[in-house]
Parts: sequence; structure tokens; C-alpha cells
Amino acid sequence: MWYYIYKRHGIHRTKGQKKKCIYLCAVFLIVCFSVLGLGSTVRAAEDSLEYMYIRATDFPEGDLTRLANVLRKAQRGEEVTIGFIGGSITEGYDASSKDNSYVSLVYKWWCEAFPLTKVNLVNAGVGGTSSYLGVHRVGEDMLSHNPDLVFIEFAVNDTHTELCRNSYENLLRQILGAEMEPAVVLLFSVNAYGDSVQPVEAELGEYYRVPMISYGNAVMPEMAAGSFAWWQITSDVVHPNDMGHAIYAGLITKYLEAVHARLGSIPEVSDWTMPEAVTPQIFTGAHIENAGTLLPATANGFQVYDFNRHFGNNWYATEDNAYILFFVRASEIGIMYQRTVEGTFGQYDVYLDGQYVKTLDGNYIEGYGTETDVEQIYSSPEHENRLHILKIEKSPFSINTDFVVVGLLIT
Repeated sequence: MWYYIYKRHGIHRTKGQKKKCIYLCAVFLIVCFSVLGLGSTVRAAEDSLEYMYIRATDFPEGDLTRLANVLRKAQRGEEVTIGFIGGSITEGYDASSKDNSYVSLVYKWWCEAFPLTKVNLVNAGVGGTSSYLGVHRVGEDMLSHNPDLVFIEFAVNDTHTELCRNSYENLLRQILGAEMEPAVVLLFSVNAYGDSVQPVEAELGEYYRVPMISYGNAVMPEMAAGSFAWWQITSDVVHPNDMGHAIYAGLITKYLEAVHARLGSIPEVSDWTMPEAVTPQIFTGAHIENAGTLLPATANGFQVYDFNRHFGNNWYATEDNAYILFFVRASEIGIMYQRTVEGTFGQYDVYLDGQYVKTLDGNYIEGYGTETDVEQIYSSPEHENRLHILKIEKSPFSINTDFVVVGLLIT
């Protein structure tokens, strides 16, 4: 939001213009808070703006060379591609329109800051998904577009598990190690309770010396101070509304402006090299198989159907006693499947090499949720790639029949 106010006064601002910019930002917040009925509890808006940004970027600076080079490239008028990968916040959930999501607002900043440059946007946000799915789809959904810059946002969907820590680092290394050598910025969202895996991801970010921006660090202290309430920036326990998305975008664009202003002091060639991995690199070559790329060995009651809105070529069970069996050569196996809130889907048992693994429930028993879920089925202790028999069949205890296997996660 800072950007949309100070942009009117030009990118190259004098000291007086900067002061006027801060003043206008302060007025903007005061008006917002007054409309919301919080004017009497708000401390100086100018301080609030600055403190939010300072807290959001209070990380080791890292290596800015790649990011600076993307800004230089755009400044020269060369085509750039900006990518975002993450969950529902990145997808734009609960913004009143696509144009009001933080991704679109940041994209608008690039277009307006560099009007002679063609700027491409890749939004690979998929609601309800973690970096475990992200590391399997980053090749197709992001790296195939040859991005110059990638923002990663999984802090509220990842969990404090070794699987997520492992998949997040693998994802980060895949992007940093891509032939295009894209710049990377880590984003840390938060829920209403202040929960996220930011500490885990920020530790990896510091180790890899990449820039980091925390929405959680920016907004949570403001609520504690009475500047605004959670419900005024967010529609539920997780998803920002238009005001929340504007704050998120403002933090990012202010950071980009700060780096842009320092281009003369940031080297064009870096001494950065890929460090040794912290976790096992078990997801190298991870990808998704679906009905368009993999034929089952045998099946009953499953049809090929584009059921999931993000991922096509699904296997859809609509008949009683349905089952599907695959021969899969892999060291890591996961299943991506559909879940609904209507309570009309069934429960399906998963067997690997003849042994029961777990039951997948096609319903959200909590009564809410998103449509795409994933479960890790197998991880080879020796990271050995060998042939497995994977069977998914309707549980004898399932009342309903419908079930959708969206795809298989294979390494």
C-alpha cells in the first residue's frame, strides 16, 4: 500500500517527497482506522508503518545479487518473469477479486515501476497445499516458465515435521539450482493464533542467504498494540482480506524499492555458492503422475475425469467395490486426492506391496477445508528406487463410493 501512495510522486523522490510520502501513508492508515472505529486506540500511524516494515524484514540480509540483477534487467527494459508458489494466500483466496490479491498487487508494482518492460506473472498458488506437494510440482508449475524471481509462501500450510522441513529445503534447492539461476524471496504468513513454521523456514533461509519477508512479524504486534484487530485484515483464521493483501503487497514492494534504490552498491557478480544440504535430498526429480501419464495395471469402477480444478486427468471412482492398482518404480510415493465438505465422498484403503498403509477419507470431518490433499505413503530408508505395487480400494466400512485420486507423487 505504501507503493500506491508514493508512486504518485515518482520513483526517484527527494527528501521532501519521501517525507510527504510517509505523511500520506500515515493519513491513509488513520482514515482506515477511523472508518473501522479504532482511531482512539491507534498510535502514530507513521511509526506503525515503519515498525511493520522493519519487523517484516528483520532478518540477515543475505545475498542480494540475484534480486538486484532482476531489477537491473527490468530497468534495462528486458523481459522478466516473476513467479509465486505457495498455498491459498498466494492463490488469492478471500481477496474480493483477483486484482486485489497480494500477488496481483506486487505484479502491478513491477509493471508500473518498469513501464517499458514486459513482465510475465506465474502464480502457482494452490489452496491447502504444503511444500511437500510444492516440491513435486515446482518443475512443471514454476521452473518450466524460466522465472527470474520466485517468491515462496508455505509457512502456514507446512507443519513442524521433518517431512515438511525436508521438502521445503528440497524445493528451495531446486529453485536456486535451476539453470535460470532465479532470485528467491521467502515469505512467511501467519494464522490468527500466531502459528506458522517461520522459525524452521527462516533458519533455512538464513543458511541459504536468501531475502525474507514476514507478514506475521509485521501484523501480530500491531494487533497486540491495538492498532487493528485480526478480523479487520483477515476473513477467517488464515486468509487476508483486501486490507491484509494490501499490507502484504506493501511490505514486498517497499522491500523491492529499497533494493532498487541500492543497485549501485550491490555487486553484479556474487561469491554465493550452493551450500551442503541440511536434510536428505530425497526429492530430486520429484514429479506428479496422473491419468495422462500413467496407466494402472488394473482397475475397477474408476473413470478418467478432470475433477480437480488445479490438476486434470484424475482417476474418479463412482462404482461400488472400486479399486485401482499401479506398478510404480520409486523411492518416495505419495497420493494426491480430492476432499469435500459435503460429506458425500468415501473412504479408501491404501496398500503397498500387499501391506495396509492407511485409509484416505474423501471428506473433511471438520466441515471446512480445501479440495486438494496429499499423504505420504512410502519413503525408502535407503533411498532405493525399486518397483512397488500400489493398490487403492474402497474400504469395507465406507458408506459412500465416490473418491478421486488426483495424482501420484513420485520420486
